[in-house]
Amino acid sequence: MALEGSIKDFGLADILQLIYFQRKSGVLYLDGKADKVKLFFVNGNVISAESRRRLEINKLGKVLVKRGIIDQEQLNSALQQQNKQGEKLGHILLEIGVAKEALMGIIEEQITEAVTQIMGWKQGTYEFTPQVINMDDELPVSIDTQHLLMEGLRIVDEWSLIEGKLNINTIYRKTKKIEKGQLTHEEEDILRLIDEERDVSAIIEESDMGDFETSRVIVSLEEKGIIEPIELAAVIPEIRAEKKGFSPKYYIPVILSVILFLGWLVYSSQGIVDATRFVKAGNDIEDLRLFIEAYKFSNGAYPASINRPDPWGRPYVYRVTNDGFDLYSLGPKQQSTGGEIY
Repeated sequence: MALEGSIKDFGLADILQLIYFQRKSGVLYLDGKADKVKLFFVNGNVISAESRRRLEINKLGKVLVKRGIIDQEQLNSALQQQNKQGEKLGHILLEIGVAKEALMGIIEEQITEAVTQIMGWKQGTYEFTPQVINMDDELPVSIDTQHLLMEGLRIVDEWSLIEGKLNINTIYRKTKKIEKGQLTHEEEDILRLIDEERDVSAIIEESDMGDFETSRVIVSLEEKGIIEPIELAAVIPEIRAEKKGFSPKYYIPVILSVILFLGWLVYSSQGIVDATRFVKAGNDIEDLRLFIEAYKFSNGAYPASINRPDPWGRPYVYRVTNDGFDLYSLGPKQQSTGGEIY
C-alpha cells in the first residue's frame, strides 16, 4: 500500500528518513504549487529525480555544453541518435567518449538541486509507491538519503542569508576590470553573464550551477564591488515564492513548545508551569507521529491505539480519522478546552 498524505502534516524530511531507514525501493511523487517532482529510490537511497519545472534548465546535454565537455554539434548528434534508437542520452554520451565521472557528477548535482528546491515546501501532497526500481548499470548513481537531507537543510539555512541581499529582478553591470586570477572559477563564469541586460532570474537560468550557488556567487561579486545593480526589471512575484520562509523541520517541535509554554504562563490560573513538560510533550508527539506513519507504511493501516503517557501522566489522545489521524496531549488540563498540545 502507498504512503500518502499532506506535506503540511508530515514534512519532507520525515518522509525521506522513513524511506531511508526502512530501506524501501519505489517512487515518491510530490505535488506542490510550484512544481511536480518524482524521486526514485533503491534500498532507501535516491538514484534519480524528475522535476517538471526544471526539466529544460537541467537537461544533461545542456549542462555538458555549458561546461565545455561537449559542443553543440555533438549534443545535436546524440539527441538525433536518441530519437531514432530510444537509448538513454547518458549512454550515448558515454559511447562518444564523455567520462562516466563527469556524467554521474552532473546527475548527482541535479538530484541534489531537485531535493533542495522542495525542502522549503509548506504545502503540497506526497505519495510513495513501493516498487522494484532497476539501477542503471552504466551510470549507477545512488545518493545517500541522509547526506541529501543534511545538504538540503544546510542550503535552506544559507538561503536565509542570501535572500535579504538579492532581488531576482535586479540587473547588474560590471564596475571594474578584473585581472586574471583574482576570481574563483565560479565567479568568472557568472561574471561573463553580467551584461546590463539579464536580470538575476535570467542569469540563474543561464548558469549551470543551480539557483543557490548562482545566487551566492552574485552576492559575492556585489560585496567585492565587482558588480553593482543598475535597475529592477519588471517584477514577477511568483518566481521565488517557494524559497521564502524556510525553517528546517527539526526546529518546529522546540518552537511550538516554547510558544505553548508562554501561552500557559498567560492563561494558567497557577501562573507558573513546568516548562520541561511542554518541551517533552512536543518532542513526544513528533516521535509518535513518525512511529504512526512508519507503522502504516509497514502494515497498511494506522495502529488501533497508542499506549504512551504524556508528561502529566495521562495517555496521549489518539484517533484515526478519514483524513489520517489526530494526536495531541491535553496538557495539565483534565478535559479538552481548545488549547491542546499538537
